[in-house]
Amino acid sequence: MTQRKTTKTPKPKHRPTKRGKKVAWKLDDTDWDRIKDIFPVKVVGPDGGRPRVDNRRVFEALIWFARAGCPWEQMPKNFPSWSTCRRRLIEWEEGGIFAAIHQHLLALLDEQGKLRLDETFLDGTFVPAKKGANVSEKPRLAKGRCSWSRRMPTACR
Repeated sequence: MTQRKTTKTPKPKHRPTKRGKKVAWKLDDTDWDRIKDIFPVKVVGPDGGRPRVDNRRVFEALIWFARAGCPWEQMPKNFPSWSTCRRRLIEWEEGGIFAAIHQHLLALLDEQGKLRLDETFLDGTFVPAKKGANVSEKPRLAKGRCSWSRRMPTACR
C-alpha cells in the first residue's frame, strides 16, 4: 500500500469572486473616473492634522453598507472605520453629492441613448388607514400630556 502525500493548499485571505464576476461593491476604474470629480477634495490645513481617507474607499464602503444592511459597527476591517463612513455619508448627503452623482449618471445615460423616458413609470406603496381613525388627528395629540415630565426636577430638564 502506497501512501499519498497530502498537501494542503493555503486558504485565500479574501474570498475570490465567483467565476470572474466583479464584486458588487467594488468600483471599476472607469466607473470611478465618471464620478470622482463630483466629490469634494479637502486638503489638510496648514496646522497639520490627520489626512482624510480616500473618497473612493469610503464610497465603496457605503455601497457595501447599503447592500448588506448591517449595523455600522459590523463593517469589515478592510473598509475605513464605520465612524468615518457615517460622518462622510452625512457630509455628502447634506452637500448634495449623491443628488449630483445621480444627475450626472442620468445625463451620461441620456447622451449614450440608453435612457428612455417613454418607458418611465412611478411606483408607490400605499398603506390603508386604520378603520375609525380621524384623518387629521395625530395619535400623540389624542393622549394627554405625559405625566413623567411633571415629576422631573427642574434641574434635570
